[in-house]
Amino acid sequence: NGKDKRKNSQLLFIIGGELLVSAWLLSFQTPIIKKIWSASMTLWSGGLCFLLMALFYYIVDYKGWSKRLNWLKIYGMNSIVAYTLGMVINFRSAAHSLLWGLEKYTGDYYSAVLTFANFLILFLILQLMYKLRVFVKI
Repeated sequence: NGKDKRKNSQLLFIIGGELLVSAWLLSFQTPIIKKIWSASMTLWSGGLCFLLMALFYYIVDYKGWSKRLNWLKIYGMNSIVAYTLGMVINFRSAAHSLLWGLEKYTGDYYSAVLTFANFLILFLILQLMYKLRVFVKI
């Protein structure tokens, strides 16, 4: 029911906030360092994850705005494939090959265009898999 969903999203926000505050307090003793994945970094990233989860839970489950976010379902249904392909295939290089010659027209924005093209290529692969109902599960 609606009240339960609202309480769940509030609880997720509270947990996320508590984790961020805990990470900040612990950072005085153990700095937030991603490279060595310190304890404070673990709390910090957990807090951010809870806040994002709370936000999407609120938007999708409580407010019911799922139609606008259908593209996230395509990524989510094959997230393992997306992650693996991103590690195995250099999509940025593929995007650079496809957009060769565009750099002189986009100037400083070329890097952003390449990043967008990188995500678009991966999205098109995942969308094809989604349409063919090919889902990789572990």
